[in-house]
Amino acid sequence: MADPFAHVLRADSYDSGKEVAYDLGVTCVLQALAVLVAMAFDGLGLSEATVVIVFVLGVLLTAIFTTGRIYCLAASVLSILCFNFFLVEPRFSFRIRGAEVPGTIAVMFVVALIASYLVTQMRENARKSADASFKARNEQLRADLLRSVSHDLRTPLTSISGIAVTRLEDGKVSLRREPEIVDDVVEEAMRHVSRDAGLHRLVIVPSDELLLARMDAQVIVQVLVNLVNNAIAHTDDGSTITISTQRAGGFVEICVADDGLGVSDADKLRVFEPFYTTGRAVADGRRGIGLGLTLCRSIVEAHGGAMRVDDVEPHGAAFVFSLPLVEMAAQEEALTYGRP
Repeated sequence: MADPFAHVLRADSYDSGKEVAYDLGVTCVLQALAVLVAMAFDGLGLSEATVVIVFVLGVLLTAIFTTGRIYCLAASVLSILCFNFFLVEPRFSFRIRGAEVPGTIAVMFVVALIASYLVTQMRENARKSADASFKARNEQLRADLLRSVSHDLRTPLTSISGIAVTRLEDGKVSLRREPEIVDDVVEEAMRHVSRDAGLHRLVIVPSDELLLARMDAQVIVQVLVNLVNNAIAHTDDGSTITISTQRAGGFVEICVADDGLGVSDADKLRVFEPFYTTGRAVADGRRGIGLGLTLCRSIVEAHGGAMRVDDVEPHGAAFVFSLPLVEMAAQEEALTYGRP
């Protein structure tokens, strides 16, 4: 019976072979360049110390551009051999003439090894620091999400909020992106908005065409609920809130607009910052803790989209976010959804 994972192992071996070939090629090329530069400096009459530094520099560059310490060791050995063969009398042989040459070669080898070791350590420390920073950002996003959900728990728990709590229990945000009909997702979100929505006029403006976007529908529903509830909280009773969808190049744009007081230019620069709430220095029970928009933007960006705030004329604010569009053949639309 054929091994079902054989193709995976072959692919890994192929990638590993390419990496080794690349590192070996880099090591050889850098040493060849070091030889050419060193011979040019020697021809110009520069000191032996300058020539030695050229070879040490070649080893340092090898440490920077390759992925293992073995290549630094190989570069150190090659630099010694090249220095002896091309620049030590008698040239083009490995014989050594003169008592001081072995000492020079030994010092050169030790310096090259130490320098390459230090560069390798610095690169590994930088990688560990980047990994730690990435993990810290993920933990911060998780903590913000949990705090936002705990804030929502002060009100009756809707079915969509219950699902969001479940999705966070494993300690990470997981997205299940699939093609979804955008207008259907909007309609689903409207079933979960704040009870205060009855004091406002909610208007849904569907797109002129059937639009599909790649998304995690449950999470995007929560984004829409947050945006609509935010509009409800920031506008007076009787205000109109409009939810519309449209195609925008290779994306679908979903807009939640209101006819309230709008967002000032100063607030636009900070409205997506964590814990920032417009109009009041301290967040209260009505306006939350200032995490909703931050989380909404993070979720949208995780989908490959973007979020912004625009002005509405004559007054009001519009929060617009985009999701990757899924193109669908007209014939497939007609057969699947029964449209003429």
